[in-house]
Amino acid sequence: WESEIIEKYLGKENVVQPNENDHNVYFTPSETVERLQSAKIGQTLFQASLDPPSSFYRNLSTKLIQFSVCRPDFLQLVAPESDSSPYTKEILIIDAKSSRKTKFSHHIQIAFYHLLLQSILDFHNIKDIGLSSK
Repeated sequence: WESEIIEKYLGKENVVQPNENDHNVYFTPSETVERLQSAKIGQTLFQASLDPPSSFYRNLSTKLIQFSVCRPDFLQLVAPESDSSPYTKEILIIDAKSSRKTKFSHHIQIAFYHLLLQSILDFHNIKDIGLSSK
């Protein structure tokens, strides 16, 4: 399914992935952060890995709740939505679903990725990349 999205909608030449011949290979969380910083507007990360930093848990007990490494389908780097934006680029989270209707759980998943990515950007003190509100 992801291969079809890459070919039809994203363009294979715009997709950054660890191994284009094997979709079971993922960027490590640190490689994902590096790629987000180095990717150009218009490029899309495929097979990214997001590891929640300790700051993500805020008031949650890590003895009770722990999140594993998360893998959003696509992270696309886009131009900031506003000319007055403090960011040089923004991350658009794309989650590929094959269902005909968007489910509430899909919205929760995107919201979780949004919170997680913001936490990762803050943890790594990355100030020039924001998150798209689209």
